[in-house]
Amino acid sequence: MNWESSLFWGITSIIATIFCGFLFGYIFYIKSDSRKILSCSYKSNILISKKMTKNKGLKISYNKNKVKELMFSSVIIHNIGKAVIEGNDIAQSSPITIHTTKEFYLNDENDCEIDKTYENSLVFLKKIDKDIIELSFDFIKPQNKIILSLLHCGELNVTGDLKTGVLITKDDSDSQKRRARIRL
Repeated sequence: MNWESSLFWGITSIIATIFCGFLFGYIFYIKSDSRKILSCSYKSNILISKKMTKNKGLKISYNKNKVKELMFSSVIIHNIGKAVIEGNDIAQSSPITIHTTKEFYLNDENDCEIDKTYENSLVFLKKIDKDIIELSFDFIKPQNKIILSLLHCGELNVTGDLKTGVLITKDDSDSQKRRARIRL
């Protein structure tokens, strides 16, 4: 065997090893890119402001109490990842909660309209206090959403933790601009 043949096969095996390394690296990268990413955003619209309630002919009440301020908010929970997010992916010690600085106008959980882009998952709202609502769900498939329609007064804030991630929110109202993602 001459040295030129050995050199050829040596260089060929090095190139083949590098190529296979890149190929397997790319395949494992694509498989690991199926992260779970849950985006949460909300948009609030003022329906009644303190200035409007000065009109003597306008009387709006909730549970026999005069309403001086009323906002309508849409909270959108969107799975923008490539994997299904299950309810047990949310940390039990810090579930997804929606807070307001004042009060939600909900007598019970049925006073909130819940829309979803898929039918087989269950979505639950639990009113913890007059200013806190807890959200739980069975699962959210990739690219699907849960949309909550809420009546409240005060500013909204969404909090919670994932077992391996953090919740950040995006507020579309004029008062605050924040981005939100939950990564698992």
